[in-house]
Amino acid sequence: EGTSMSLLEAMAAGRPMIATAVGGTPDVLGETLRTQLVPRRDRVTLSEGILKTLADPARRRQIGEEARRRVVTSH
Repeated sequence: EGTSMSLLEAMAAGRPMIATAVGGTPDVLGETLRTQLVPRRDRVTLSEGILKTLADPARRRQIGEEARRRVVTSH
């Protein structure tokens, strides 16, 4: 799928995410959430992104809030 419905659902629920930079994902995340993108097929960077996000509760909350705001104001 060009735009991941599961990504949009997670964002709408205010959940932090890590996503691969494929299809329409970079456009869905926009500039403020691009820090959550990793190159496709890059397991190391994906793992690092997940661990970095899990290790920082304030960051998770900020990402989740921004994600929800982006979905609510875009649709």
